[in-house]
Amino acid sequence: MRSKKQKRRSGPNNVRRYTFCAVIILLIVVVFEVRLAQWQLVQGDEFEEISLSASSASVKMEAIRGEILDINGEVLAGNRTVYNVTVNSVGLDDKELNRVLADTVTLLEARGQKWINKLPIEKKNGGFVFKEDMDSDIAYMKGPYMLNMQSYATAQDCMDHMTELYECEAIEDETLQMKVISVRYYMQKIGFSRRTPYTLAEDISEDTVAMLKGAAAQLPGVAVTVGTERYYANGTTAPHIVGEIYSITQEQYDALGEDEKYSTENMAGYAYTDKRGQSGIEYAFEDELRGENGKKLVYTDSTGAVTGTEVAEAPMAGNSVYLTLDSNLQRVANVSLAQNVQAARENGEQEMALAIANNEEETEGFGEDCYAGAAVVLRVKDFAVLAAANCPSYDMNLYTTDMDYLQALYKDETTPMYNRAFSGTFTPGSVFKPCVAAAALEENVIDISSWVFCEGLYTYYDDYQPRCMGIHQDISVCTALEKSCNVFFFDCGRQLGIQRLEVYANLFGLGVKTGLELSEAAGTMSNPAEYKENHGVSWTDGLTIQASIGQLDNSFSPLQLAAYCATVANNGVRLETHLLDHISDYARQTTVQEYTPVVAANTGISLETLQIVQQGMRQVVTGGTAASQFADYGIAVAAKTGTAEVPGHSDNVTFIAYAPYENPEIAVAVVLQYGASGTYSMQVAKDIFDAYFYGKTVNENGELVFPEEEPEEGELTSAVSSEMPAASTVAGCVALAAGGSVRRRKNAEKNEKKRPFFRKTF
Repeated sequence: MRSKKQKRRSGPNNVRRYTFCAVIILLIVVVFEVRLAQWQLVQGDEFEEISLSASSASVKMEAIRGEILDINGEVLAGNRTVYNVTVNSVGLDDKELNRVLADTVTLLEARGQKWINKLPIEKKNGGFVFKEDMDSDIAYMKGPYMLNMQSYATAQDCMDHMTELYECEAIEDETLQMKVISVRYYMQKIGFSRRTPYTLAEDISEDTVAMLKGAAAQLPGVAVTVGTERYYANGTTAPHIVGEIYSITQEQYDALGEDEKYSTENMAGYAYTDKRGQSGIEYAFEDELRGENGKKLVYTDSTGAVTGTEVAEAPMAGNSVYLTLDSNLQRVANVSLAQNVQAARENGEQEMALAIANNEEETEGFGEDCYAGAAVVLRVKDFAVLAAANCPSYDMNLYTTDMDYLQALYKDETTPMYNRAFSGTFTPGSVFKPCVAAAALEENVIDISSWVFCEGLYTYYDDYQPRCMGIHQDISVCTALEKSCNVFFFDCGRQLGIQRLEVYANLFGLGVKTGLELSEAAGTMSNPAEYKENHGVSWTDGLTIQASIGQLDNSFSPLQLAAYCATVANNGVRLETHLLDHISDYARQTTVQEYTPVVAANTGISLETLQIVQQGMRQVVTGGTAASQFADYGIAVAAKTGTAEVPGHSDNVTFIAYAPYENPEIAVAVVLQYGASGTYSMQVAKDIFDAYFYGKTVNENGELVFPEEEPEEGELTSAVSSEMPAASTVAGCVALAAGGSVRRRKNAEKNEKKRPFFRKTF
């Protein structure tokens, strides 16, 4: 017991101590109250956002892909609304997820719906094997980011490992187990999580949508979402040009930089499941067409259940790309080309049968092997591609939906998916002669009145005397083009030499790329270095004269031939070819970009030279090798025919033309591979001119027809003159060399065995 003295001493101290503690506690309470008020009233919004972010996920909102349209706005590749099946991981453990996937796949298959199967393993002969042509996918599957297995692991090893990894042992049906493993495998590959839902099936039917919604309670995490899918208004119009989109490949994904890959911080990047343009315009204009992805926030509670969503960044649709293609012109070219390839082959088969029946020495080479061809149409003023037809071709709608059709395409030996118009190269034959004429005239090797005496053989060399297709006697440059005299151009080539000839060929766009936005062949213009590399022997003058008539290793694409023809028509200015007309926003309201013509080469060839060449090409139509088709045509056409020998096959036939002659609007190039007869290549060009000038079209039965109200004879649907130019007759060209013909005939009588072939009159 404390003393009174102690009590007196402790009393005031206690009061002071209690008072001090009370003040401290009061201050703490005040601080907390002030801080709480600041959190709630001043910084409430900020902390609410922090709180929500802890229970939210950023989910990518895919942008709508831009459309591809022709020059008139006709849809070539558009978008349609589709229903997709997606799966999210909210509240699902592995076993429950497996059960949901098994039930969903079973439901889809029962409805005849396809689901996405990317597993590079299949079952054959009772065992598991790796799928063919999926080496990179298999390597990635075994790699450290997926299964982390040895490179020598078998397909069975991989399946055993995934069965355990994904806890699929409980699925007794082995086939169903493999299907679930396939889904789980690809889920892992794409990084499936609540931030990254998985698309299990695309473009399901409305009936299936109803079934899934009805089974929603039994399929937690499964949802039907609305998306878009590519469609083609007419899948046969221009499949090689439009191109295709499909999921990014493993090689493509591995080649991406980190800033190009999808993540929650980089929604614009490519994910494993993303599709991208893989060929054609879809590939060339991927950046414009793709658009920009958006971001959606998904809020969840403590159990993982979704409590709400919010669009943080709206997606931006891709731009629409307008091409220079005219769909009607393209369809006419497609149909005409296919018809004439078939006609050339059937005619060849008949000629072949007749030759065999008559025991003739030559029993092949009549066109019986003609299965392919191409045609290209350019607008002369800017070298826009108005049409580019391929035969054989294919249907993009079937290509993207019918697996049997796709497999048949890959097995087809005529390679219908090969773009012959741009990437195919063919020996051109005599359509090369206008280039040789221009070079010889410009280099002063010849002039308008220079002549050759053609006796059917080129006799300049004693040991090599190649033949001409006719006996033309005295012949000058315009008539040599008209009659396609080999002897005349043999000597042009001899005097020019291969170096100068190659320079002019390149100026006209032969043997060089034309500048097209899509993949194209550079072609080959024969030259000593190329010949030595490919044949192992040195160049000779005899090779030069063969090259000068479009033979030897000369090999050009139909696109190059069209650009060459357009350059002649455009008075020597060669522009880059192009398919882009302009780019607009998705709504097609605002133009984002317009194409500006680009000069590829100004040949520097004089107008006088070009007018002589143009005149010769006009005579090809009025009285020469193309007169049968175009002499009486309502539009003045200038052209050149060609036939090229191909070892082991029928001859290639080529045709280039432009019209109208005085004010050129379009240039056309047609190639029938092994077509033998020029009649069929000219008919393709004629149908194209009919479509451009007179409105010929393709009816619902696939037949070429004129509009119901046909124009009067000579009346045009485009604003061009149908009158032939005064100098477009044979007499017009002869008049240019007036005064020389009598002298040439007299000189011909003094023919010597080894005389200079060209003589000039003054």
